[in-house]
Amino acid sequence: QVSEIFESRLLLTFVGIDFGGGSVPTNWTSYSGSANASFPDLKDEDNNNSGISAVITRDTSPGGAVSFTPQAVTLPQHTQSLAGVDRIYQDQSGNIELNWGNLTPGGVYEMYVFGGNEVAGNPRVTITGSSVITFGQAYQADKLFVNDQIGDSSRTLSSYAKLMTADASGHIVVRVDTGNGVLYFGTAGMAIRAVVPTNQAPVITSDLGGPTAAITVAENQT
Repeated sequence: QVSEIFESRLLLTFVGIDFGGGSVPTNWTSYSGSANASFPDLKDEDNNNSGISAVITRDTSPGGAVSFTPQAVTLPQHTQSLAGVDRIYQDQSGNIELNWGNLTPGGVYEMYVFGGNEVAGNPRVTITGSSVITFGQAYQADKLFVNDQIGDSSRTLSSYAKLMTADASGHIVVRVDTGNGVLYFGTAGMAIRAVVPTNQAPVITSDLGGPTAAITVAENQT
């Protein structure tokens, strides 16, 4: 008999929120964009409770959901098809924020912000945890942007990841706005996945008389 000891499943959890309603990637949470929203315990892609929370806040003059169908060649490879990221939350001269909560304080997370629109744009994205990352999304019409790059069906989603460390309270805030001087921004979704710390690698122990072996298990990459 072999027993396995793993670190918290939270360290392998991928959580996605689809903006704009319509189709949704499997086991992602749908956000229609019609009001502020709070999600206390999001499901992960395996349909398990992740323990991760999210609060989505619109500005005082909010926008709403509009059509967006990204070209298939701009959808990166992922465990769940990203074809469901097919509508957006669009706003004019405004912003939207997503506050990821119940994260491990000081934990490192992969961050994904999906942008696009039926017209070209270049909104600003700011990710704030223990530090700050800011970048533009200079997307073309009907093409999905992942963080600061155009999507490519020959690449995996994880190759686009931006890494951010959660703050001391276990939060990371993502803000999208028209700070680059554009008239509109379009947000198709956001996602987060914890990075497995190398100093918390799983171990396998055997009661068959053999030695105890420490192993490193690769993250469930796309």
